[in-house]
Amino acid sequence: MGPSMSFSLAERDALILDHVDLVRIIARRLARRLPSSVDLDELISVGTIGLIDAIDRFDPLRGVPFKGFADIRIRGSMVDYLRGIDPVTRAVRRKYDRLEAARVHLREKLKRTPDREEMAAYLELSVDAYDDMLDQSRIFTVVSTSTPLDEEGSTTIGDQISAGGQTVEDEWVARELTDEMITAIGNLPEKERFVITKYYLESRTLKDIGAELGVTESRACQLAKQGTVRMRQRLMGRE
Repeated sequence: MGPSMSFSLAERDALILDHVDLVRIIARRLARRLPSSVDLDELISVGTIGLIDAIDRFDPLRGVPFKGFADIRIRGSMVDYLRGIDPVTRAVRRKYDRLEAARVHLREKLKRTPDREEMAAYLELSVDAYDDMLDQSRIFTVVSTSTPLDEEGSTTIGDQISAGGQTVEDEWVARELTDEMITAIGNLPEKERFVITKYYLESRTLKDIGAELGVTESRACQLAKQGTVRMRQRLMGRE
């Protein structure tokens, strides 16, 4: 795709310079969750490509703030890169698939969401090893209704939405960040967008996110629920 029609060449160059630090910040935060074999400079490089892609694709008429749009594109380019790495990505993908299979099995058996201890026992892991496995696999998850919303892993977004009478799919896994998904995230109210981005894309805990926002962990959980419902409604064409 050629240079964006939304910006002049001078504006385009300025946007790149203004957001280079954002690329570095995202890359460093993501790198902390990855094996040391993943090259930070390579993440920054592909993230910069994602930034340029965001500039080329940005349409101000869609009502999405550029920074929010760029943030998702930058992360998406890094995730795409990581998914293409062998054998790192295959190993992490296997962990993710194993976790999801275990969660689905236990939810059917127990008729509720399994907690950390139950998941660890089923997988024949210590709780710490289970936490590490969950942490590593989060790279594959952007908005998953089976992802825990609390520290214990006992409440998921699916549970929260179902409790409100909504019908949910088993999960939303971001195999690619579509324009619709980016628009849905970018159009969320500020606090909901903040929580969704920090939790799913930066793997921050709801406790930490709440502290940064100056709200309780339960309020951060509520914002995550509201944001997810709003995104689903938009993606299903109900908004």
